[in-house]
Amino acid sequence: DLLKEVQERKAAERVKDDFTSMVSHELRTPLTAIRGALGLVASGALDQDPETRKKMIEVSQRNSIRLLVLVNDLLDIQKIEAGMLSLQPEVVPLEKTLIQTVQANHSFAESLGVSLDLLPCPGHIKVWADPLRLEQALTNLISNATKFSPKGGKVGIHTELHSHRVRIFIHNTGIPISDEFRPLLFQKFSQSDIGTTRAVKGTGLGLAITKAIIDGSGGRIDFESGPGGTTFWIELPQANGTGNPMA
Repeated sequence: DLLKEVQERKAAERVKDDFTSMVSHELRTPLTAIRGALGLVASGALDQDPETRKKMIEVSQRNSIRLLVLVNDLLDIQKIEAGMLSLQPEVVPLEKTLIQTVQANHSFAESLGVSLDLLPCPGHIKVWADPLRLEQALTNLISNATKFSPKGGKVGIHTELHSHRVRIFIHNTGIPISDEFRPLLFQKFSQSDIGTTRAVKGTGLGLAITKAIIDGSGGRIDFESGPGGTTFWIELPQANGTGNPMA
């Protein structure tokens, strides 16, 4: 029992150390980029080079967004652990939400040489969900699929009706998820275990947050992975336009 307790304490300390290291790296990298870019602009060195000056401002903007995402993820995990994740569900037109989310992720996918392929929804589907949180969950899945896609690859997004439920599929053709990693996939910081397979580093919080959002919406999330790639799907209650289908 004492040995087990010592092992558990060491494991907890290792997780804490990994977390501190990850957060430090994720904060330091964009802050360094922002400081360098704004330093060049503020010094006046680029006053005669408007094109480079514009690029430096864009670098600062991108990295500011990266910092905001990190802080929001950390706050969301804290809320989830405290049982305080706030969801404000309503009737949401799904196709409009999917189009907005794909458009918002287009630049990121393009920067990695990956295309996003959204198929039309079958009919005017509406789901019962928190619209902002649903976009957050979809963004997490689409950005993850993009990160794990090879350059020149494609992320496919399509929707199917299953009785009174709606299922949204996000598929990539990247490296399949290993059997050892499957049970850990929706746990916090789990992506750190497969860092060498990712084109872009991240916090490893996205899937844990996504699962909490979907579970809290009365939905389900799961995935299939094999030689042809990986497909995540989320399933949500279909709304009839008058209110909560679960009431």
